[in-house]
Amino acid sequence: GNVYRLACGHDVNISCIQWEKVFHKPHPTRNCEAVFHCQKLGYGPPFDCLTTLGHLDLKVSNSSAFEANKTLTESAVARGLASALNVSQNLVHVLQVRGWPVNWPDYGQVSGPGNWVDDFRRLQTDIALTNPPVELYNFSGPIVVDGSALIMYLVQKLPTALLPESVPSRATHLTAAINEPFLSVNGSVVAASEFANWPWSYLGPSQMANFMMTLHRLFNAG
Repeated sequence: GNVYRLACGHDVNISCIQWEKVFHKPHPTRNCEAVFHCQKLGYGPPFDCLTTLGHLDLKVSNSSAFEANKTLTESAVARGLASALNVSQNLVHVLQVRGWPVNWPDYGQVSGPGNWVDDFRRLQTDIALTNPPVELYNFSGPIVVDGSALIMYLVQKLPTALLPESVPSRATHLTAAINEPFLSVNGSVVAASEFANWPWSYLGPSQMANFMMTLHRLFNAG
């Protein structure tokens, strides 16, 4: 009847209200926290205004191949994250692999909600759901230490269908997807992957832009 229509209909906001506020149960297929947060910031459907800043801990089985080509390795990681999380690769940014320089995002171009720079008039109400880590890795020295490579990444415009509780279980998919570009020459280079420093940090667009520019200023100030 009407309850089913509201809970299972195409209006994601109404569906989330029904599940979270009426049934008092988590939505089975939507991240309603993201829906409500994006709506509060003034964004409409598909409510994909949030960016996450996360860390990976990769168990590297072939450090020579992993360290040989920065561009190839970072591209493989970005491709792996996009595949494992089912998002477009152009929404994934590898900020840094420990031991390599920081890849600062191009937050100087405004191209709409969910990008690195958005309407700074929103900044006063754009509040992080969790506080992001602010410490970068060393940008020189070994890449693989005791068999592990550490990576900091950003994923833009997170879809509401990506349930946070599902992410850790996607690590096996991530490992396979990272290895794919290496297989024809080197075989597997990563034995296992972990979404480290879990849970994710979530930020709205203008807050992410402000955070990244502040981090960049601190980095330049040395």
